[in-house]
Amino acid sequence: MLKKLFLIFFLLSLTNCSQKIENRKIAKQIPTGKWKYQILIKDQIIGDAEIETALKENNYINRSTLTIKSKKITNKSILVITESKKFEPIKYESYKITSINNNEAISKIVANFKKNKITVKTDLTNTIITIKEPFLLEGNYFLNELLNKKFSQNFSINKKIYEPSISNTKLLNYQIKSLGLKKVKFKNNFIKLYHIKQEIPNLTEINSYFNEKGILQLAKIKSFDTIIKLRIVK
Repeated sequence: MLKKLFLIFFLLSLTNCSQKIENRKIAKQIPTGKWKYQILIKDQIIGDAEIETALKENNYINRSTLTIKSKKITNKSILVITESKKFEPIKYESYKITSINNNEAISKIVANFKKNKITVKTDLTNTIITIKEPFLLEGNYFLNELLNKKFSQNFSINKKIYEPSISNTKLLNYQIKSLGLKKVKFKNNFIKLYHIKQEIPNLTEINSYFNEKGILQLAKIKSFDTIIKLRIVK
């Protein structure tokens, strides 16, 4: 369930005046920086998250950290995606850390890419596979396209992505549709944000809400019967 949160690498920045957002210009490039979020289920805070996007040596590096604590158990998930400035896959890293009474258990998936050749390492296996179809990672390509189209309503993207935590041999269909500027309840206020619907059919659906800077403000992740919210911390 927690992994589905890492399908998000874009999004928003708040304001109390919707008219101001409508008059602002859409960002022309992917925002870099670090943003903190609360994780909620049924409006109860169950953990926190941090999303960071950096541009280093002409490569984009996206790092997401998710932490959920329950009594003596702490679950932390870290996802790092490295891709070129042209959005070509370079490296995928996923780490899951469970701490119980100060004892840690760590599991990992690390994939390195050389064009269509992928080396996937886990705790127990080291596999080399070849995928002939074009594919992307869940990185910055999608946000870049949305910014280029200025979050135009009904603009859509359908691509194949590689997500080894779900399957290390098969690509997944990834669909995004821009639904335009929507009024959204954020805590005790209603604000206008750009609504983006993301979906991996039969697996998960995410409704994300951005500001004009391309920074995530709010996301609602539906996976089977569970709805998780990700809300930016001011």
